[in-house]
Amino acid sequence: LIIARLRESARGREIAWLDGLSAPAYVVDAAGDILYRNRAFRDVLGGHAVDELARYPAIESPIRWPGQRRTKLRILTL
Repeated sequence: LIIARLRESARGREIAWLDGLSAPAYVVDAAGDILYRNRAFRDVLGGHAVDELARYPAIESPIRWPGQRRTKLRILTL
């Protein structure tokens, strides 16, 4: 229980860091579902679908996400 809570706390700090980025960023899983959108993403690209977002240049990296899903972080370079 303690370890799980520590992990949740660490995840909260990671998400807070992503929200502080000035560039739009999001986390997407292998099925194409967007799991997270940072504040800049919500402000600039709010309702875009994943297939529309693929056309934007981005820096991509695999990222661990709760539930052991295969996910990647995409930071858009608009």
